[in-house]
Amino acid sequence: MRTPLLLATILSLTCSAAVWGAPLPQNTPDKSLGVATCASSLCHGAVEPWKDSHVLQTEYFTWSRMDKHARAYSVLTNTRSQEIARKLGLKEPAHRSALCLDCHAHNVPQQRRGEHFVLSDGITCEGCHGPAEGWIKSHVEQGATHADNLARGMYPISDDVERARLCLSCHFGNRQKFVTHKMMAAGHPRMSFELDTFTSIEPAHFKRDGDAEKHKRAWDGVRVWAIGQAMAVAELTDQINCLPRSQRNRR
Repeated sequence: MRTPLLLATILSLTCSAAVWGAPLPQNTPDKSLGVATCASSLCHGAVEPWKDSHVLQTEYFTWSRMDKHARAYSVLTNTRSQEIARKLGLKEPAHRSALCLDCHAHNVPQQRRGEHFVLSDGITCEGCHGPAEGWIKSHVEQGATHADNLARGMYPISDDVERARLCLSCHFGNRQKFVTHKMMAAGHPRMSFELDTFTSIEPAHFKRDGDAEKHKRAWDGVRVWAIGQAMAVAELTDQINCLPRSQRNRR
C-alpha cells in the first residue's frame, strides 16, 4: 500500500538534489563553542535523567560513553589510518589532514572555534545540532520553542530529510567530501548507509514521546528508510552531474 508513497518520495527528493534547506553545521557562519559548554550536570551532563523533564539531560554522558562519534577523531591516530595517509601521499598525518578531519571531527575554521572548542572531541553535539553561538543562551529561556532555536541557527536534525542529508555528508559523501575509490584502495573502509538502521542503533539521547511528536514528528521507520535511500540516490546523482564528463567513470 505504501509503495506509491515511497516511489513518490524517492522521485521528489532525487529531482530536487540541489534544493536543500539549512546549511550543514560544518558550513554555517556561527561559532562552535565546544562540548564543554553543554557538559555541566545542570545542563546536558547529568548521569541520571531528570524527573518531569521533556529532555533527558544525560545527552553528554550518553555521547561521551556510548557514542562512536565521540571517538571518530581518535581513530585517525591508529596504525591503519597512518598507513592510509601514507599511501595517499598526504602531506600531513591523518589527524591533521582536512581530507580526514572533515568527516572524523567537527572541522570548522579556526575563526569559528570558541574558547572551549577542542577538535579532538570528534563529531560533537554541534557537529549534528549546529554551532551553538546563536542559540546557546536562548534555548533555555522560559517559553523557548524548537522553532525559535531553528531560527537562531540550530540544525533541524529532527527533520528526516535534513538528518539524512547531514548523515550522508560523511557516511556517503557530498560535493565537498567523498570517499573515493583511491581512498578505499589505500585501505579506507567502504561506505554504507541506511538511515532507519543507523538512527535506531545510535545510542538514544532523546525521548520519543507525545511531547516530542507534538513539536516535531511521529517516527515512521518505513518513511525514514525511504528518505535515506532517496537522499543517497540524490547525492550520488548530484556528484556525478557536477563532475567533468571525462571523470565520471573514474570514481
